[in-house]
Amino acid sequence: RTGLDLLFAYTEKAHAFTAAEVTALIAAIDEVKILDPACGSGAFPMGVLHKLVYILGKLDPDNERWKQTQLAKLDSATMREELERAFADNNDDYGRKLYLIENCLYGVDIQPIAIQITKLRFFISLVCDQKTNRSKKDNHGIRPLPNLETKFVAADTLVGLPEMEQMELVDPRVYQIEAEIENLYHRHFAIQRRDQKLALQRQIKILRRELGTLLAESLMAPKKAEHVAAWDPFDPQATADFFNPHWMFGRSLTPGFDVIIGNPPYLNVELVEPARKAYFARQFETFYKRYDVFGLFFEAALTLHTNAGGVVTFIIPQQIANNLSYKKLRDLILEKRWLREVYYLGDKVFQAANNDVCVLFLTKVGNKSIRLVNALDLENQTVTTVPADHFKRYSNVISFSGDAKGEAIFDKVFSGDRWLVKEHFAVFQGIVTGNNTAFLPSADEIREANIEKALLHPVLLGRDFEKWSIRSTERRIIYTDANTDICRFPNTKKWLERFRDELETRRECRNGVIPWFSLQWPRSKSDLDSSPKILIQRTRNPRLKTRIVATVEEEGLYGMESIIFLSPKTPSSPVFFLLAVLNSAVINYLYATRYLNVAVKAEYLKSTPIPRVSEYYEDSIARLAKCVLAARRTGEEVAAQFFADVTDACVMECYFREHMAERDLMFLDELAPQL
Repeated sequence: RTGLDLLFAYTEKAHAFTAAEVTALIAAIDEVKILDPACGSGAFPMGVLHKLVYILGKLDPDNERWKQTQLAKLDSATMREELERAFADNNDDYGRKLYLIENCLYGVDIQPIAIQITKLRFFISLVCDQKTNRSKKDNHGIRPLPNLETKFVAADTLVGLPEMEQMELVDPRVYQIEAEIENLYHRHFAIQRRDQKLALQRQIKILRRELGTLLAESLMAPKKAEHVAAWDPFDPQATADFFNPHWMFGRSLTPGFDVIIGNPPYLNVELVEPARKAYFARQFETFYKRYDVFGLFFEAALTLHTNAGGVVTFIIPQQIANNLSYKKLRDLILEKRWLREVYYLGDKVFQAANNDVCVLFLTKVGNKSIRLVNALDLENQTVTTVPADHFKRYSNVISFSGDAKGEAIFDKVFSGDRWLVKEHFAVFQGIVTGNNTAFLPSADEIREANIEKALLHPVLLGRDFEKWSIRSTERRIIYTDANTDICRFPNTKKWLERFRDELETRRECRNGVIPWFSLQWPRSKSDLDSSPKILIQRTRNPRLKTRIVATVEEEGLYGMESIIFLSPKTPSSPVFFLLAVLNSAVINYLYATRYLNVAVKAEYLKSTPIPRVSEYYEDSIARLAKCVLAARRTGEEVAAQFFADVTDACVMECYFREHMAERDLMFLDELAPQL
């Protein structure tokens, strides 16, 4: 590892490899197959090219080994002479670049214009390393540029070909044609005369048509035969509606690529057309909830397009680490032990995108450990290593650090005698209206429309409360669901009729799940009416120190989707004790590290471990919580902070009893009788 780090580093220090090791490394570079599945303008393939050129320059300064490696593949004297001239007449990096492009680099993008820009980028890079002269006849020494049509293709990476049928019946001529096409691809890459180039393209097209006919005659899926025959890599305006490395780049790539790297698109599946979304749901195992397209690129890369020892590395939004929508993807990569490294970069990477990003490095070899790199400060990165099964206890939520101090804390939090929130409380998100203007009328609008009071309920937004207290209960919501007899409330019906066209466009209304006058997601009215219940702000800026903001309501207040409710399942469920625990520094630390996200997730709250203590202790801490609430209601902030600090210390004692006993910090036994 140290030797490779030195080789990859931009430094003048010599590498530390023997001659035999250098030969092996050059052979490995020559054989590696690298794909960017959403290459855009080619930034990542170009970055890979520059890095490999730099490495070859270190390993083989005079370029002789690299040249001999390429010569060994040729059996034509003419081609060998041409290769010798390419190396002799240009800068050393030209020969390195030319054959790295031919042998190692591939790109795909759904937009033809992106592929054209990528090819232009590579042309410019090659021109920069050619030696020029003043001979017009000789084109000033500039060699014709390679043909990249079979290296960078316009195609839909996320759509595969229809499945093969009865593979054993395939005509042997199919394999001969595949070999011929692959050979013609290599010849086409370096061909210089236009007439010869067009002749080769005609040969390839004829062979592809013959291939399609043979596949159809061999009882394979007709659709597959049609796709294979119809694809034309030489049409600069066309995009293939599928991607298959075997049929597009050659049979040698049937096992898959060695490395897949890139920055796949950040696009929520809700924004793609319904038919395409339905296809994703059928074809991708990890598709879940409000998935993003970059998650599909992970699954496609790992399960379809890499070989058995393949590497996948993407730079993507950090929500992949802890957002519920990516749980299936995290389960896949963690249970198979594919995750090797998490590299957290924060929001300073892309100027045009307001995203916290990270880089995930995955290898399909079964990793024993995971490196966690917090690179918010690139000059002062923190690196920790954790076991491959480290995140299992956190429901496969991935964090960006794992320092020994933090792990010791979580060992205590998740071990010992604990109960989970979901055992005693129903956890649910607040109401989604689908049209706030219609269902959250102002006081003046309520008065003018004379909306019936029976349908009006006090409702909170997340900003209407803070830790330990509620700021305002003035807001009202029109609560209607599928069970509401709207004709009994003519004024409300008349008010909502103003918005009927908009309300009927809501997905649930279009699908017949709700009537037009209903809230989009009204939640259970009995749960909303119950009290007391705990409220938690659902949306929090991840950079805020306080991650959990909780209070209690005792008046049957409703709440919007920016709130998560914890409603007791039984009268004996410890509401005020749980409130004290949730507002503690311990739980805040948990959600500031392990469950860090812009949204506090109900699923994670359900599995939050709560210390199991005696009824006496539970009641004592509940009394302290009530003292904090009372002091906040009466505006006694000093008293409120004092009681909050004492409550926090008591919760700490419940989680870390032995630790605090060793340090003579126990005081709950002495405090309880006073309460």
